[in-house]
Amino acid sequence: MSNFKLFLICALIGVAVAGYTNRIVGGQFAEENQFPFQVALLRRGRLFCNGAIVHRRFVLTAAHCLFAGDEMFEAENIKVLYGTNKITSGGKYNRVEKIYVHEDFEGYQNDIALIEMKKDFVFGESADYIRIRNETVEEGTEVSVTAWGRTNFQLQYNKMTTESESDCSENLADDFNANLLCLNGKVNTGVCFGDDGAPAFYNFELVGIASYIKGPVCGTEKPDVFTNTANFYEWITEKFD
Repeated sequence: MSNFKLFLICALIGVAVAGYTNRIVGGQFAEENQFPFQVALLRRGRLFCNGAIVHRRFVLTAAHCLFAGDEMFEAENIKVLYGTNKITSGGKYNRVEKIYVHEDFEGYQNDIALIEMKKDFVFGESADYIRIRNETVEEGTEVSVTAWGRTNFQLQYNKMTTESESDCSENLADDFNANLLCLNGKVNTGVCFGDDGAPAFYNFELVGIASYIKGPVCGTEKPDVFTNTANFYEWITEKFD
């Protein structure tokens, strides 16, 4: 977990210096029911991460979201808000039964986790699951990313483009591993600190979960780094049985 601690310190410094008022950078506000799979993860009443409904009883998010240092959060202290595009109004809450963190999670590697609910989500116009793509999207593919705004707590979305594995490797250097997906947007667009666990999707199929940004400032020419969910398709879906 030492890599993550170092990254967290850098992230906090970056927020203090940059003074961002929103998490997602250069995003547009989502319409009601536009992204019915989006959830907010709440602990002690406060938003701490994003996630996506991937099954009637499961949410997918980033593993590092569920830790404070080396200690994993207790399932009983987490609530999932779904079925709304505003954290401050509407939606329903679901309690957490169990947390599944990838067995090989370490720093930026295998940064993926499933959260099992105590009861099924109530699906309808405002709430539904998103399918998980079982193949990596090609380079140059335009994908969408959704996350919650910091000050207005309203869902926002951005368009970004997938990098080739070679470009991703060059940009990330020693941080690169084959389970990562690099996404690029225009300057002053992208995800930011606090967008952890945000879903990236193509044709309404999930392709990635936000892991971290490269550098202390958001919305630069550097890629934003996501866990490539296609590489974990079997690990995810086997929990559904």
